[in-house]
Amino acid sequence: MRKSTKKKTARRKPDPRTTVKLGIGDRLVLQRVVRERTRGNLALIRIAEEMLQRLGIDAAEARRINLRSNNGAVQWDLAQATDKALRFDPFEIGLIKKSLLSMSTEKVLTVEDLGVCRKFIPDELATAVKEKAHATE
Repeated sequence: MRKSTKKKTARRKPDPRTTVKLGIGDRLVLQRVVRERTRGNLALIRIAEEMLQRLGIDAAEARRINLRSNNGAVQWDLAQATDKALRFDPFEIGLIKKSLLSMSTEKVLTVEDLGVCRKFIPDELATAVKEKAHATE
């Protein structure tokens, strides 16, 4: 009987992380949401800190997009800005969704938050739009 010379290859587990393309504005909104809404134990704060680092704008990117503050408003050159693909694990996605939904319940979402809502809670956003349309009929 002949032994098989075929090597067994280890199967990779599928990556549970989700990749989301975020523009500068979306990243700044998410930084605010994570910073203001994350409360909990040390492990949770560490996760929030790691997300804030990934969402951040490094010095090279800040120079490339001409990031500046003008009377308290953050501005950048849109033509130079590119979306950044960031990966979030299911737990991080859950934290972001929970934060956005609680902000919606508390009625503290702003127009600036809408782009992030479209990316992280699209089903809930669509439901809210449908409910509003039915209420006005």
